[in-house]
Amino acid sequence: MLTPDKMSKEAFSLYERVLHTDIIACHKYDLNSRVERLYPYMEDTLPDEYSGVNVTEDEIDSCMEQLRVKHLIVEHPEVIAEGDSVKCRCMTEGLYRSRTVLLYPGKELPGAEQAEKDAVGKKQGESFATELGGLHVELSVEEISRHSNTVVSDKMVQLEQLDGVNTISEYREWCRQSVENRKKEALAEQIAAWFYKNALEKSEYSIDEAEMKAWAYARAKMFFELELMGKGQNAMEIAADPVLYDREIEERAAENTDHFREYLLQIAIANAGGIHYGPEETAARIVDCVKLFDLDYSDYDGIMSRVNMTYFMEVVYLEGSKEILIKNALAGL
Repeated sequence: MLTPDKMSKEAFSLYERVLHTDIIACHKYDLNSRVERLYPYMEDTLPDEYSGVNVTEDEIDSCMEQLRVKHLIVEHPEVIAEGDSVKCRCMTEGLYRSRTVLLYPGKELPGAEQAEKDAVGKKQGESFATELGGLHVELSVEEISRHSNTVVSDKMVQLEQLDGVNTISEYREWCRQSVENRKKEALAEQIAAWFYKNALEKSEYSIDEAEMKAWAYARAKMFFELELMGKGQNAMEIAADPVLYDREIEERAAENTDHFREYLLQIAIANAGGIHYGPEETAARIVDCVKLFDLDYSDYDGIMSRVNMTYFMEVVYLEGSKEILIKNALAGL
């Protein structure tokens, strides 16, 4: 997230304006409801399936093969030989005239065996009659490509310009670390979800019923209004009748109370990890999201019309708590 000292002049101007709006200044950042005791989720013993990651030699070899393919040298010989890739044009009158045909002599692909054999020895620009997929056709050779049998070398490794990686053995170790890091990141997300589930079930909460109902009502109303913006037929019919509208929002609000406990947990996890949103942080985050809205910093009305504080705070704390949970999960791997 951009901090005020790192913002451009246009972004900082928007930040100051957002910071002093009622929507930011009057929002209640510290709730009466809270997590009284955050369950120490990191102290639990991880299930065996989350015990660690392993990198195989096959995975490292695959990484090396990607390097080799990346630096293949492509030549364009005059005469077709087995192993080449050949681009032809169908010259036969009818449905397939002018269609591109790709041949790979030597591969004996089903339906193309005869055409592959007949192509060998032909030159660019030359035409030849053959059989392809059971049809008699005339093909014209447009391009011949040949990949050299490149072997991974120290010189090839150095072309990647990786700090401290200059030899094949160093590159293999770099591959191992890269694959391991990717696996750890994927595993950390699974562990984070496991942490969250335990914390949600075992933490202790203090809930202000009136506050929870007001939050759930605001959340339900916000999602219903999004449906209206999308011109959902059912939502439009309900909105046209005040009685139906009030009943719909009340019913949705009752369903949304379950999310309030999760919101409190997300705040607690984020706060414990040093993430807290007050007016300054919230204003800065709104400025940070301008590019996501595909708007300009000068479009104040357009930006603020997209900010619903109930939903916005829920999203930032969801992201913040996930960041902390994944960070803690990675620390244990």
